[in-house]
Amino acid sequence: MHKKVLDYLPWIGLSILFAIPLLTAQRYLLHLLIMSMHYAIIVIGLNLVTGFTGQLSLGHAGLYGIGAYTSALLSTSIGVPFWFSVLMAACVCAVAGVILGAPSMRLRAQYLLISTVAFGEIVFQIARNWDKVTKGPTGIRNIPLPDIAGFVLRTPASWYYLVLVFFLLAIWTATRIVNSHVGRALKGIREEEIAAQVMGINTNYYKVLIFVVSAIYAGVAGSLYAHIITFIAPDNF
Repeated sequence: MHKKVLDYLPWIGLSILFAIPLLTAQRYLLHLLIMSMHYAIIVIGLNLVTGFTGQLSLGHAGLYGIGAYTSALLSTSIGVPFWFSVLMAACVCAVAGVILGAPSMRLRAQYLLISTVAFGEIVFQIARNWDKVTKGPTGIRNIPLPDIAGFVLRTPASWYYLVLVFFLLAIWTATRIVNSHVGRALKGIREEEIAAQVMGINTNYYKVLIFVVSAIYAGVAGSLYAHIITFIAPDNF
């Protein structure tokens, strides 16, 4: 009986998440939940790098910013639709993930950590000083709200459900990765990289791959943040 109750817990939790906007109309509470899911998406991606692969990274704030700025610039300067801007933010962050993950092929522990800190600082300095593109410290304003098939999402409840869908998709995707052969390779790298290499695992490939996947998570979260808050500045990242 106890086991049957535990089996239903995920569905109970999911039902509660979907019911929250129906139970309360407090904007501040919904805002806190939206931001919590934003950050949770980033952390899920970071957990693939640090928790399952054992690679230390403090550069994900930079990836978060890249996603936000990519989406904001495309939307405000070119008028790119919301869904396409999210996709482009993910693609640009995937490239940035290769750049961030490349040092992991040669660096270990604190040395890799320092390189990721440098990456985040570089992104911050570019956002703050490249005035012609990023608008510098004044930031980018009037970013379009997210829309679905021409229907603009204007209420906190609609933003909540949008972020919730991405949050659940992030969990589902991460679970599939962890339970696949890729996940087993990542765990092998975390436990003993040399042993994993002896077993025929291409450790460099998997380390860069997981940085790319993690960067996509951060980029999507950044894009959602830009469109829901409608304003971004370097200090946000």
